[in-house]
Amino acid sequence: MKIFNLLVVGIGLVVSTLCSHTIQARSYDDIIESKQITVAIYRDYPPFSYQQDGIAHGIDIDIARHIAKEMDVELRLRWMTADENVEDDLRNNLWKGHYLKRTVADLMLRVPYAKIIPSPVTILVNWCMNRYTCLPPTILNLGKLFTTTAR
Repeated sequence: MKIFNLLVVGIGLVVSTLCSHTIQARSYDDIIESKQITVAIYRDYPPFSYQQDGIAHGIDIDIARHIAKEMDVELRLRWMTADENVEDDLRNNLWKGHYLKRTVADLMLRVPYAKIIPSPVTILVNWCMNRYTCLPPTILNLGKLFTTTAR
């Protein structure tokens, strides 16, 4: 009976593996052998990644170019738009691929991690609040007005 159970489990694992549509990440050796690396970056996300007159610009673009140059491979950019949450972005671009095109990138840059991103005005107001506790209440509340929420 144990052999039968092991046989059924083994067949089940083989069938589920063959029927799985999950795309596996490429290894470093596969990237080097193919002579190209695909990097997923957010579309219209200055100063990190954006296009101007059809040319890619931004901090993430420079980092991706440097990585490709150091690996001596061709850089392919995968422009992506932000989904509803970070898990969707990771699933659609690194783990499984989009449901229409089951392709994934090798690397994803600028993965957001904070829900609240303070603006420069907020940082300035907070700094002033720490240095000068006698500011009028209207100025002290400016930090709340200028705080932006990421996606």
